[in-house]
Amino acid sequence: MVVLEAPTESKMAPPHHFDWDINDTNIPKVSEFDPFVEWTDGHCRFVYPVEQEEAKRHSSGWAMRNTNNHNVNILKKSCLGVLMCSLRCTLDGGAKVHLRPAICDKARKKQQGRPCPNKSCSGRLEVMQCRGHCGYPVTHFWRHTEHAIFFQAKGVHDHPRPEAKSTAEARRSLTGRGLTSTLPGQTSHRSLHPRPLHHHHNPRISGNKRPFLLLSLPRPLGRVF
Repeated sequence: MVVLEAPTESKMAPPHHFDWDINDTNIPKVSEFDPFVEWTDGHCRFVYPVEQEEAKRHSSGWAMRNTNNHNVNILKKSCLGVLMCSLRCTLDGGAKVHLRPAICDKARKKQQGRPCPNKSCSGRLEVMQCRGHCGYPVTHFWRHTEHAIFFQAKGVHDHPRPEAKSTAEARRSLTGRGLTSTLPGQTSHRSLHPRPLHHHHNPRISGNKRPFLLLSLPRPLGRVF
């Protein structure tokens, strides 16, 4: 018989004077709360006040997506890993390509196989999946009560951190796309040429005659004297 040692609490877990589990029928009422932790790692538990905005949004530095849970009172989220270059290239500044995988399965599938955004690299993007919870993705649990928001994490991430969510959103707002060939330290070469004017088609124009714009003018009201 093999006896498995129970997972120990992460060093980042605060020393509460009470013990609880996210699945407990009765959750304790607390008066002291923890500061919000964006990059939780390891088995840890935190209690946030109900007005904590990041906790209300179930935010995390890791790329987490909602997963099915048998308890409707508990939100379960699983880690999606990180999007990396297949050649594990290094940028000029020494950083690595660690992009944020899309939450949507269809969008994440489109991310994979794209050229590495590092212009000097010939690699392709691939997802390094999270297997830090007994071979499964690290899991986050959220539970709301009238007086607090309870958080519990299970597992240790076995992959690098993805880029911050704010960085990914800023890039999408600039390019209108989830991925681009521009990374920190690289210059974006966006076209500065204005869009060409679209002329209205006139069947009477033929040959090499120069097309002209057809303007639609409002009709005058009443009689014109």
